[in-house]
Amino acid sequence: ISSRKHHADVQSGTATGHFPPHLPIPIEHYYGDIEPEVDTRPSSRFALWHPTTRTDVPHGWRTIFKPLHRKLTGYHDLQTNACYWKTWSNQAQRHRTTWLKQTELISSRPTLEEFLEAYRRCGKEDSLLTIFDTAIRRHVEAHGDRVRFYGVSTQDGTLVAGIATLEVPEIALEHHITSFLLPEARKTVACTGFLDAWFTDATTRGSRFLEFDGFWSPGE
Repeated sequence: ISSRKHHADVQSGTATGHFPPHLPIPIEHYYGDIEPEVDTRPSSRFALWHPTTRTDVPHGWRTIFKPLHRKLTGYHDLQTNACYWKTWSNQAQRHRTTWLKQTELISSRPTLEEFLEAYRRCGKEDSLLTIFDTAIRRHVEAHGDRVRFYGVSTQDGTLVAGIATLEVPEIALEHHITSFLLPEARKTVACTGFLDAWFTDATTRGSRFLEFDGFWSPGE
C-alpha cells in the first residue's frame, strides 16, 4: 500500500465522493443516487456524478456521452493448469507455436528505465506517455518488485515490445498495467512472446487470475 494519498474525501450535501488533490483544478467524483449539492461551495472545480440506478438528469447537470468507465474488461483464469496455453484460442496457440519456432526475437526482462525508454518510442501522444510513465513509477514506488516487466528484444538487445504487470498475491491476481509494441515489431508475434512469459511466471508463482484491464467496445 502506498503511503502517498492520491485521493481526498469530499462532501457535498449528503453525497460523499473523492477527488485527486494534486490536480490544479479538482475533479470531484460522486457515486450513488444522492444528487450532490454542487452549488454549496463556490470554487473552480469539476463535479462528476455517477448515479447507480437513476436515469433522470436534474437541472444544472449535463450528460457526458463518452463513457467514463470501460464496458468490457478482460481476464484469464489460469485454473492452476501448468499447460495454460491449452486454454487459449486456436489462433493464439498458433501464434505461440510461431513464437517458439522463430529465432529473430528473444524474451527479455527489461528494467524500469529500459522499459520506459522503449515505451516512449511507441508513437502515442506525449500526454498519454507522460500519464503512464508517472503511473508506472508510482506503482514501482508503492509495490517494489511486485511490478514486473516482460519484454521482447531483437538479437542485438533492442527492446521492441513489452508489458508491465502488478502482482496482488493476497487475491492471487496479476494486473496488466500497460504494454507497447514498436512499429518495427507489428508484423511479428512479439506480443505473444511477452504474454507467454507472463503466463509462465504467473503459473509458477501460483497466481490464479490475470487481469488485462479494459477492452474496447462499441460506443467507446
